[in-house]
Amino acid sequence: MKYFAFFWSLLFLSGCARMMGIEDTETVLPKTSPPSTPAIASIQLFANANQTQPPIIRINSDETLDLHFDVMSFEARPFSIYFFHEDVTGKRLLQPIEYMKLARQDDLLTYWPSSHTQQPYTHYHYRFPNHKIQFRVSGRYVLAVTEQGNPAQVLFERTFFVHENQTNIATNGKLILGDQVGRYYFWPETTLELPENLAANIHQLTVCGYENDLGQPTVCDRDPRLNLFPRLTYGPLRQDAYQVMWDRRVLDLRTLQNGGKIEQINRSLTPFGVKLIEENEEQDLYSAEHRTYGYPMIGSSEVPRDTKNLQSEYVEVTFRFVPAAKTALPFPVFLQGDFNQWKKNPAHKMAWSAEENAYKVSLRLKQGLYEYRYFLDNPNPDRRNLATWFNRSIRWQTLVFYRDTYLGTDRLIGTEQRIWN
Repeated sequence: MKYFAFFWSLLFLSGCARMMGIEDTETVLPKTSPPSTPAIASIQLFANANQTQPPIIRINSDETLDLHFDVMSFEARPFSIYFFHEDVTGKRLLQPIEYMKLARQDDLLTYWPSSHTQQPYTHYHYRFPNHKIQFRVSGRYVLAVTEQGNPAQVLFERTFFVHENQTNIATNGKLILGDQVGRYYFWPETTLELPENLAANIHQLTVCGYENDLGQPTVCDRDPRLNLFPRLTYGPLRQDAYQVMWDRRVLDLRTLQNGGKIEQINRSLTPFGVKLIEENEEQDLYSAEHRTYGYPMIGSSEVPRDTKNLQSEYVEVTFRFVPAAKTALPFPVFLQGDFNQWKKNPAHKMAWSAEENAYKVSLRLKQGLYEYRYFLDNPNPDRRNLATWFNRSIRWQTLVFYRDTYLGTDRLIGTEQRIWN
């Protein structure tokens, strides 16, 4: 009974203190700090459980897309994933209710830590469409992975496509000599037939061609070069053919052992250090095979399948490039590849080493098969320089968009993939 009276007296005194404004103002509740931005690596988005297939699926089918990525720590937490529809230029013109059947976002809840690796990481996997994520409208889409429940805190974005398969497409390509000695160019030509319900509106078509990666189109044509209705032909004139990325090289990191392009492995470092051989402008040891076409095959060939490749290591890879003159160049050199979507990333600008007479850059890669190139950012290229010819293969993806005036955006009515070797 004494304790009960004491408790009520404390409540009474506390209330009086608040009324008189003399409560302890120095006592504050601890604030929770927002989660730190995680370091993310090895992002993959591919179709039908095939790592080298571009992220394109047919609407209302059983085809699926797989998203994989790693967070470089064991401090795992759920993330959210949001979906956006875009027109062919990248504008987001529709509301979610117009392009999603059920929900516009989902939670990423499937993740697990790596096992027995020098570099700890957490692997995430998400497959869609699923029971929650389904699409009403075809076209170009973007998925955004964010902090859970917060669409403003975007960690990364990736583009994918949903098509209707409403048109017959046939693309042919020729290799032709350009205006520079030894320069070969690619001259594509796409012929298509429209269904009757769309045939009267050819001015609403946009035909885009993509070399290897689907990040950005190589070309988009709105007007047919030849109109033999209902057959339409799109493509550049001969003098406007494209100089494609012939100098793509291959790096096979699936087995960590000396040989091929791997000159030395330092297993005393965390992560392991991998030093590659010096490469020049005319050298590639894997010119005839192992093409990824912009979509790397990530994983170790030494790991049993039932372990889901969790033992695949991250390694610090040092690339070394020796220019023809064997001296520093008056313009920058960048390392580009399917690990950075073939972009001029400032973090992958190569530095000149006077000691080795070579350009060098190091980056962290997961075991796997990659394509890359040394990009000489020369504003005045040497017209006498012969084109390097490591890569006689081209994957050309044709996408046909139709401007739906009722929806006010572009639908994707057809797609075709061709590979030339």
